[in-house]
Amino acid sequence: MKNENTVRVLFISSLMLFIASAFLPAYKSDTGWDSAQVCVESIGFLGSIKWPWGYYHFAFNFSNLFMVSVPILYLLKKKWRVPLFLPFIQLLLILHVLSWLVINFERIEDIRIGYYLWLLSMILVFIAMWIKRKWK
Repeated sequence: MKNENTVRVLFISSLMLFIASAFLPAYKSDTGWDSAQVCVESIGFLGSIKWPWGYYHFAFNFSNLFMVSVPILYLLKKKWRVPLFLPFIQLLLILHVLSWLVINFERIEDIRIGYYLWLLSMILVFIAMWIKRKWK
């Protein structure tokens, strides 16, 4: 029961951090919401966007969708077994989000608190799924 409460707190905390990250500066003066909007709008233009931007915008949309849906699914279901592939997908998404730091390392001062909260929210989801999976 204690592990279940820990998982619940982690999922709720991850959602709260994710929501907070949307209202805080994430990159330069753009809020997380502004950045997410750019990614969503870019889906229709994938054919005209050069390689790195099309890849990153599409993948960031998937990261955001996954980040929101997993905790909500958990919180809505009474019993939920985490399939083994979900924590691994989340780990890949975390690595993808971390790649933004690598790509923008020379301009790391442009990356703001909203980005780091977004990343932390994704890490909390990973930890929650791992705990839930380990202590079924």
